[in-house]
Amino acid sequence: MVSVTDPHSAPTQQSLQLILARNLLSTLSSPAFIVDPDQIVVFYNDAAGNSLGIAYEETGKMPVTEWRARMGSIEANGNPIVEAELPTAVAQRERRPVHTTATVRIGQEDERVLEMLALPLIGPNDTYEGAVGIFWPRDAELE
Repeated sequence: MVSVTDPHSAPTQQSLQLILARNLLSTLSSPAFIVDPDQIVVFYNDAAGNSLGIAYEETGKMPVTEWRARMGSIEANGNPIVEAELPTAVAQRERRPVHTTATVRIGQEDERVLEMLALPLIGPNDTYEGAVGIFWPRDAELE
């Protein structure tokens, strides 16, 4: 059970953009998640939960560092992607959509090539409200 004092589970006021994004992501069949301006994963859908092996209802909010740890190592072109270069971080910093192809290694044996897309959520007065991250397995037929 999560304690009421846990900062990652405490209810907070969310922007309309985050609420609407959550509603949209809950209907997608592709794994997707939302980060807030503080790089906290505030929601992920069932498809992302299946990829992680644990449902959002069981984890609640989590820092991007914990999300990364659950995802495994993430590399592009054979080099680890540092947190500042994750698609959602770039979307936040540059306020633009970001796409990359990455290799994700979960444990020692499970390696997947994923397409990753991040879209910034911009609110009234050009305020950054968060980002949506979507990922899917790379289609081998397109290689």
